[in-house]
Amino acid sequence: MVENANIFRFTQPIDVASWAVSGGGLQSGIRTVVNRSLGKKESIGDKPFQWLKFTKKVQREVGDSAAVVLFTSVPSVACKSFCLRSDANNMQVDTFVTVGLGNRFSPGDKIWEIDSVKSGGTINIVCIINRCLTEGACLEAIHSITLAKAYSLVKSGLLSSHSKNGPAIATPTDGIAVCSLSDHQEKNGLAGVQQELGYLIIASVMGAMDVGISCWKNQQDKIGRLK
Repeated sequence: MVENANIFRFTQPIDVASWAVSGGGLQSGIRTVVNRSLGKKESIGDKPFQWLKFTKKVQREVGDSAAVVLFTSVPSVACKSFCLRSDANNMQVDTFVTVGLGNRFSPGDKIWEIDSVKSGGTINIVCIINRCLTEGACLEAIHSITLAKAYSLVKSGLLSSHSKNGPAIATPTDGIAVCSLSDHQEKNGLAGVQQELGYLIIASVMGAMDVGISCWKNQQDKIGRLK
């Protein structure tokens, strides 16, 4: 058992399209995806080689040198995990989220001038889809996930925690991983908003995000830190 980690292990190799501060891209033959929260005494740094070194550490922890790793930028005290499903025509999307919003921002905020580690907060999203996707469909899926995440935040009424000038749409350290089947002859070439699969992705992500945001707000209210 690995502390501060949500581990997804797959019985067969999958494709993973990921977007995260520690690296990303499209990878095949993946069997493990990890959402790793940093402990109170852990620090990565802000250099690429430091992120790579910590990624290797997590891969050793889970016993898989090829594992895809997403990080939360602060301890998981401000994050919650949820999984919802949407089914239609034998298509299924499982969504897992962690929600930490102390570092939320709006477009136009000068994020590079902000110490995100002190501010705290990350949104990580793992979508598991029971379809084989083309590279283009993986990109569309990431786009659909990003739209759903932003809409859930705007709907929540939360403003940027830095400028207060507009609705929050994300945090600077968000990560996304789209997990889909490998080695199938028939591939879905589309996963955008005009397709049923895109609709399922958006509905699943919004459902998970809405619950996550609500729980994060309740948690902050209890400790008197909601701003």
